[in-house]
Amino acid sequence: MIKIQNLDKDKYQPCNLLVHILATINSLSLQIRSLNASVLTNVDPGLQVLAYAAYLESIIFNLISNALKYRHPVRAPKINIDTVYTDTHLQFRTKDNGIGVYLQKHGKDLLECTKHLMAIRMQEE
Repeated sequence: MIKIQNLDKDKYQPCNLLVHILATINSLSLQIRSLNASVLTNVDPGLQVLAYAAYLESIIFNLISNALKYRHPVRAPKINIDTVYTDTHLQFRTKDNGIGVYLQKHGKDLLECTKHLMAIRMQEE
């Protein structure tokens, strides 16, 4: 988990996570269809997170578009997106059947865009 300091917390807004995921899937729908890809979501429709909306959308877009970009050359892409509650936080998870990442070479660069995002926290009701 990454903790980022010095961001203006006043710019956070409640964001419906599923709405942002579905909007991203819609924006990539031509590519998803052309690759015969499937994107499955298991996210509570009422789940709100406090985030910079633009950064949240960017992260979701990058996760899905990278799963399509780094797909296996033979298999149709399958992308699963879900959330899991733990005792202390919410996990946003993506999984795909692509070619994988060489972590020794690229591990430090993964999710570089999260440097611009403070940890997404569930909005307290």
